[in-house]
Amino acid sequence: MRTPKRKFIRPTSLDGFGTKNNEIVYLVYTYDSNRLSSEGPYDDQELAIVNMRKLLLNGICAWVVSYNA
Repeated sequence: MRTPKRKFIRPTSLDGFGTKNNEIVYLVYTYDSNRLSSEGPYDDQELAIVNMRKLLLNGICAWVVSYNA
């Protein structure tokens, strides 16, 4: 049985080339109707928080997680 490949989380910048190593990225996780999903990655913490708050105002459980990319 094959092991699934690892997924690497990296934000894409406006130029499409990604970011430097050791940069922090943010994912917004949501839990709605027994389903866990994520949005992002974001390279701006404030943008991730704004999106999380929009989801919370709509009654969707949401939180921000940061990763070192």
